[in-house]
Amino acid sequence: MADILVDGHLDIDAVRSHFPALTKKQVFLDNAGGSQILSDAINSIRTYLEETNVQLGASYNIGQKATEKYNEGLHAAAEFLNANDDEIVIGPSTTQLFANLSQSLALSFPADSEIVVSPLDHEANISSWIRLAKTRNLTLKWWTPPLCSNPKLTPDNLRPLMTENVRLVTCTHASNILGTIHDIKSIAEEVHRWEGAMLCVDGVAYAPHREVDVKHLDIDFYSFSLYKPIEATD
Repeated sequence: MADILVDGHLDIDAVRSHFPALTKKQVFLDNAGGSQILSDAINSIRTYLEETNVQLGASYNIGQKATEKYNEGLHAAAEFLNANDDEIVIGPSTTQLFANLSQSLALSFPADSEIVVSPLDHEANISSWIRLAKTRNLTLKWWTPPLCSNPKLTPDNLRPLMTENVRLVTCTHASNILGTIHDIKSIAEEVHRWEGAMLCVDGVAYAPHREVDVKHLDIDFYSFSLYKPIEATD
């Protein structure tokens, strides 16, 4: 996509040319769930399915090529987040990944554990933790900031909820409704003051617009949807 920059300026027509759907007589006004796909991505998927659509991890030539391609994807995601390759999990959606995460953590939480969730979050980062608390009979705490025109999650309004029994705090990096950006690094510092407490962040509304550095933020879990950083609407 080197052609999209001309004399240091973004060539909008060149950008549009990389989205085949935008050549059609249709106005696309869907939300991000109806993102139109880059031709480069379409071609990569087609090539993978035509040439290397086999089980990963096999010892034969095509199996090795398939594994190599998959690992390239993990590495690209790791670079995007400044994470290690072995810290990356690719799944069907952020909602499903958080559901999987809740199940993987279920048996590691002691019986007196507490989970902190916020009503400012998207359902993706709420429902799985409510379900986990209910099935394991854990204590669920609601992180609700003071009512105002732009409610914001802060270390100060989180602090009263923190105890030695808190095992997980969840929050959104940016509100998908108001666009409010939360200071995740300072929130992580407050969470990690308590031994055994972890922070799970929904970055779906943030990652498409700002750089994400999970090492700098010092968070335990971070998820976003890959189709949202590059999308097209007509």
